[in-house]
Amino acid sequence: MDFDYINNAHDSSLLELKLIDGSLDNISLDDKFKLVRLATNKIAHTGVLTISAIDALEVSRGMYRGYLKLDEFNKLLRPSLCSANDIIELLESLEFNILVVRINNYRYYIEASRP
Repeated sequence: MDFDYINNAHDSSLLELKLIDGSLDNISLDDKFKLVRLATNKIAHTGVLTISAIDALEVSRGMYRGYLKLDEFNKLLRPSLCSANDIIELLESLEFNILVVRINNYRYYIEASRP
């Protein structure tokens, strides 16, 4: 993920932007929310923003139910974990329409569009 590309793009100029492939997994929670806010400013009318990251609730649920072993849990655990619900709330507060929400292998995948 090229953060300079996002930062240098003109506001409301991108029809599609993807924050995927672990780009949000290793940054602080504050930076994660700042980056999502920055990305939403760059999406044009009817443009689509795709976000994927590790879901804190799914990791906790997997550990509680015994689906995750301790070593797998430690690999997924990050100080910046948040849930899909946190990202959805942020996007909805920024007036984005949620198109798709999926959770697979402890990761959320969200597509949202600017109305």
